[in-house]
Amino acid sequence: MTAFFFMACLLICTTAAAAVWDTEHQWSDQWEGKYAQWVKEHWRPEIFTSPASPYHGISTDCADASYDMRLIFAHESRLPFVINNPESPGGVISNDLNRWDSRPQPERLREFIEYVDDVTSSQTMPEDTYPVAITRRALIPGIIYVQPGEHSYQIVAVDAYGVTDTMFSTMPRAVRELLFEPNFPIFVPSDMLHYRDGYRRFRWPQYLKLPVTEVPGFSDEQYRLARSVAFDYARFTDLLMRRLGRKPEPAPLRVRRFMYNLCYVARNRVEFIDRATAYRATLPAGRRTCLTGADYENYSTDNRDKRLKKSFEYVRDLIGSRYWTDPDWAQPQFRPERYLKPYAEAIFDIGDTGAPRMQPREAAASGTGGDGAGQQTGDVRSNAYWYLARQPATRFRTARDVTNGDLIAWCGIEYSPGKTISLRDLWRSITDNTLSPDPNETLESRWGLVAPRRPTGCPRH
Repeated sequence: MTAFFFMACLLICTTAAAAVWDTEHQWSDQWEGKYAQWVKEHWRPEIFTSPASPYHGISTDCADASYDMRLIFAHESRLPFVINNPESPGGVISNDLNRWDSRPQPERLREFIEYVDDVTSSQTMPEDTYPVAITRRALIPGIIYVQPGEHSYQIVAVDAYGVTDTMFSTMPRAVRELLFEPNFPIFVPSDMLHYRDGYRRFRWPQYLKLPVTEVPGFSDEQYRLARSVAFDYARFTDLLMRRLGRKPEPAPLRVRRFMYNLCYVARNRVEFIDRATAYRATLPAGRRTCLTGADYENYSTDNRDKRLKKSFEYVRDLIGSRYWTDPDWAQPQFRPERYLKPYAEAIFDIGDTGAPRMQPREAAASGTGGDGAGQQTGDVRSNAYWYLARQPATRFRTARDVTNGDLIAWCGIEYSPGKTISLRDLWRSITDNTLSPDPNETLESRWGLVAPRRPTGCPRH
């Protein structure tokens, strides 16, 4: 009888001290290779939305998805998951936590994921990761890109041309399909003092507390490359492609990549301005007049607007270049992309027929037909080019000039519910110098729809 009670007590005590999962292996180069293969094969957009997924119903933002990718693989492989604890300086968060002892193992895992997601952000990621070299061996699936305070991407593949496939979630936190983009992150690593941004790998537990420059595998190569091209996105990504690719990128793919990137950068500005609007709404009435210096820095779009202007200029510079006359355009797989040239010309009013600039209230353009831009063939994620509405129908590519309504139907920027502008409208706001980065200004002024801009009386920090 005594032995029975001893065994029962041992069983209860063991259950009461249950970790989220037991660690059976340790991180190594071999396990990092398995992680890369798992990301390439199993990290899918529907991982949090498919009823068939054990992670169905988990809410994410961009940082959550990057942390969760590492956490889920660690759980499935019985590897340690250890990160710094932002709520307890010097402490850690790991799969050994036993605060959910009374829950069944699947519930413990879900609670752990939600806890990690609650306390982490893109601001905490630099402490849990380190920058890697720009080589085929180092920049592989499973690497993340971090822009602290703004965004995080997961690198899920690198194609034969050296272009990364990225996946990411977005704000606000919600249960959603992860977004897929066969292109580079829109940022260029630039923190040459603290090395907090850029292409990064998660640290192994034994290296978690080391200074970043002492972590095995640390490299400042990406920052030196970025500086060598004056942190120019196009030139930097060209360097990446030469280092990571196995053959040159066909001209039509480069044109498409820059055109689609422009659409994404323009559409992405909506989310950032919406964050500023939502933040102002939480402030007491007396503080909404002028934001503090810290708030201005957090919600201004100064740097973002510089990237936006450069994205337009990259596309403009392609017009008339050798990329449009390359023989590759004659290949059958690239013929459907020929509509990109008249669309690019329409954005910059090159060969414009005088079609009037449409006002936001007129922007509910009708569909132009054609196949969904995200319906790709081959081994790519299902929602590629999710930010494009639809590719134009063939007859619109050849039968008439591209109108502002066509541009809106292809890549309309809905800056407010029911109010949409085109890339042509946005470029004119940039060239007219009416686009405002100032979070103290009105929504219409932020998008350059008020000319001349009305002074707010607030300081520009």
